[in-house]
Amino acid sequence: MSKTTIAIIGGGCSGTMIAAQQMLKLIEEQTIADWAASPDHKINFRIYDKDGSVGRGEPYALDNDGIFLLNQPVYAMSPFPEYPSHYSDWLKNKQYPYGQDDFTPRSIYGEYLQEVFSKATKAYTTLGCGSVDIVASHVMNVSSRDSGYMIVSGNYNADHADMVVLASGHSRSNLLSEYSHNSNYFSAPYDQEKVKKTLQGSVDPVMVVGTSQSMLDSLALLDHIKFPNPIYAVSRRLVKPWLFDAKAHRENKGSYQYQFLTRQSINQQTELSFEDLKNLFDKDLQEGQGQGQGQGFPMGHIISKFNPHELLEAIENRYTRDNFSKFVTHVGSLYGNPTSPERFKLMQEYEKSGQLRFVQADILAADIAVEDDGFNIALEGKEPLKISALFNSSSYSMKAISDNDYVSSPLLRRLDDKKALKRHERDKNAFAFGEQNWNNLYLAGPSCNSQRWGVETFRDGLSYIAEKSVQNIKRGLIVAP
Repeated sequence: MSKTTIAIIGGGCSGTMIAAQQMLKLIEEQTIADWAASPDHKINFRIYDKDGSVGRGEPYALDNDGIFLLNQPVYAMSPFPEYPSHYSDWLKNKQYPYGQDDFTPRSIYGEYLQEVFSKATKAYTTLGCGSVDIVASHVMNVSSRDSGYMIVSGNYNADHADMVVLASGHSRSNLLSEYSHNSNYFSAPYDQEKVKKTLQGSVDPVMVVGTSQSMLDSLALLDHIKFPNPIYAVSRRLVKPWLFDAKAHRENKGSYQYQFLTRQSINQQTELSFEDLKNLFDKDLQEGQGQGQGQGFPMGHIISKFNPHELLEAIENRYTRDNFSKFVTHVGSLYGNPTSPERFKLMQEYEKSGQLRFVQADILAADIAVEDDGFNIALEGKEPLKISALFNSSSYSMKAISDNDYVSSPLLRRLDDKKALKRHERDKNAFAFGEQNWNNLYLAGPSCNSQRWGVETFRDGLSYIAEKSVQNIKRGLIVAP
């Protein structure tokens, strides 16, 4: 019996959705003629995950009473580009009370991902196309061989694979990681019961490091457990989340996509001239900073990924150049933190009551002294503050590659050293999405985008990897790297 092995490294959203689509496409490609010509050829899947928990992924794993919401509305969250209402239809079939413009709990989306993967797996194995095995271990290394790849996992097993998909998920930031074993320190995703037990009876404030989406998660959790004390949210730039009007965006802007602000994209995609940009800059700057109320979305949407040096070189008008420089400084407030109406309203209520207090400051390990029941924080220019808990909402690293060229993931670092991976053309902090330098090696997930990540960001890319890899198998292009 001949066989082809596809190794998927990472059992979270990217890895399992690529695997599910590969299985479904292989089922579609399989014909009676194929079975008759090669009845004994199997295409086997082996999925590696450090916890052996395949389907949900870390952000969607914890239930927590539905406290944590998706960062995007229902209409943007189908992993199938050819079936954009797939998640919406699934919710209807399950009788969940959410429409296409709602932001559902992440735990429900985790349930959805797991079911999509399970159904694809069941169909694939039932039809006899091949096996699907789960390996509960992290992958230490991937090496090229004459006949494919060798996967070395944490239990020191060496497994052969003909094709590899790297989807190992988010890297962890080193910021304040030395406190990760302290019982009064929490990093996303937050454990409700642990937080509730730690803060029960506390009379001291808490501090949240970072003021973006994960800050809203900590705020929602503290609201859920009815935490009565002050909440300090600290960040260097103090960029606050802004309200994302899902219905308005869906009706006016069409499908959710990234665009690049270059002369070509301005002329061909956005139909904006440099003169148009000049007239829009000041308006969007004002709206994007206006008491946290501003939408600022049209321009923020356009420049969410761009090459500022290329653009600045192309801009001849000094007025436009100066405004663009200002605009780049505030792009986070315009685009980086769009949030649901529920969470935006919650933030406003807590800030208005005075319980939530934003502080613009750097926070370093040197500012923190460990106490028996919390921490003592000494921010520059401010009085020391005793807190009962520290929430690190910056614990997920947005950069796969640091500014000084350090690759945060050990596995990707080893492969990058071997020149197996492609660097991103525009984003110096990320790797290229999809096909890499080695044959039949693919990369997906947060390491391919230092600006933002989510199913809606890479939907087309996930499907492309599945389609491309299946076609390579079909055409017999499984060859040595």
